[in-house]
Amino acid sequence: MSAIYFAIPTNAGQAKIANAIALGVPLKITHMAVGDGNGQPVTPNAAQTALIRERRRAPINTLFQDPTNQSQLVAEQIIPENVGDWWIREAGIFSEDGTLIAIANTPDTYKPLLSSGAGRTQVIRIVLIVSDTSAVELKIDPAVVLATRKYVDDLMAAHKESRDHPAGNQTEKGMLRLATQAEAVAGILDTVAVAPKEMKAAMEALLDIVAPIGVPIPWVAATPPNSRFLIAQGQAFDKVAYPKLGALWPTGVIPFDMRGEFPRGWDNGRGVDAGRVLLSPQLSANQSHTHIDKFAFARQGANPGGVPASASAYAKTYWDPIADAASGALRSSQDGTWSGASSGLDGYASGTNESRPRNIAFNYILRAA
Repeated sequence: MSAIYFAIPTNAGQAKIANAIALGVPLKITHMAVGDGNGQPVTPNAAQTALIRERRRAPINTLFQDPTNQSQLVAEQIIPENVGDWWIREAGIFSEDGTLIAIANTPDTYKPLLSSGAGRTQVIRIVLIVSDTSAVELKIDPAVVLATRKYVDDLMAAHKESRDHPAGNQTEKGMLRLATQAEAVAGILDTVAVAPKEMKAAMEALLDIVAPIGVPIPWVAATPPNSRFLIAQGQAFDKVAYPKLGALWPTGVIPFDMRGEFPRGWDNGRGVDAGRVLLSPQLSANQSHTHIDKFAFARQGANPGGVPASASAYAKTYWDPIADAASGALRSSQDGTWSGASSGLDGYASGTNESRPRNIAFNYILRAA
């Protein structure tokens, strides 16, 4: 049985499509018209340049490639409820210069007018078979066309599934992908989002830089700021609770006690503090030095005078600048009569129980986790 209802390209339409394919310039389809065939059934004729009796012409809503047949283009128009009160028996599509490109006939369909008491949105589709679908494109004014629910749903579905969206930044909204952990730690990109897990890893990496595990830090309070820090006082620690600290010191003991101590740079072969072991303690000491003291003296046979002192503190030699020799002489206690109660050097104790510079007391803590 031969088809009763069909669509064919007009002669003018075939020529325009062939020209578009040859030149590589798409043919722009803009409008669709419907007519009533002047009250009679219509048989499409390729020689037609117009509908038999056109009742309405309006922009095409959409032109798309048939997903089940790649050589078919489907042109669609929506006729709203407030247009009608006539029959539809024919339809045609037009190019932007008004040329009738294809014509079709339809079963007799009455299009009611809403004001008559019954309204209906009518969708008209014309399927056009072409050898190269890229040679035809839709040209419309989106401000004057309607869209079917299916058309909108399809567009929304395609939009949701698409990943081709504008990228967001600090000033513009847009789509952002999640950063990898390496990107979060590097902190270079500004067009990706960071999830909490990657943010935590980045913060941990930063903390490892500014406060490495086990490094003493001067703190201003009697207790550490949180449980991730311990006071550096040479104590044992829980290697299960602080695995990173345990990896640094497998004995489970902090190898130094910073309470009351000054830190000093490790000699490490320089020779200033030779023989030191890293993290080893060192007692206080004074550098070897000499003092110059004044003391009483006397001529031979005279009482030397001076400040009384114990016999053990006496100097055994002294310089006599007015001795018999013109240049003076170095004398000893045998040169005169010395008395333990009358002359010698006297020492006075001063200072505290240690040698130290001026300082401020901090509470040394270290990061344990």
